Amino acid sequence: MPDGKTISLIEHDGNYFVRVDGADLMSTRRHASEEKIAELACAHAIAIRGSRVLIGGLGFGFTLKAALSMLAADATVVMVEILAAVVAWNRNPSFNLAACALADPRVIVLERDVGK
Repeated sequence: MPDGKTISLIEHDGNYFVRVDGADLMSTRRHASEEKIAELACAHAIAIRGSRVLIGGLGFGFTLKAALSMLAADATVVMVEILAAVVAWNRNPSFNLAACALADPRVIVLERDVGK
């Protein structure tokens, strides 16, 4: 990570965990809040032709997948993730994460700090 901490992806009993310096940061076990964020944020964009949505932080792709399920075929989702490793894990079809969502033609992935 940019601050020198170690980030790792762990699989246990079919669930995935992201750990930072050995402490759990997120998991695939609980993700309702990520989906709710997309629902609330995209509610106004559903009826807008050519809408563009920015998501900062990929995680396990739950927010991205929820946004894509709500948005029209002509929408664009700009997915910004600061850590290349997180994007790589999600693109890897061996992990049941967000590979299909990242391959959606509506998605643009940018590996950078969303705040800059």
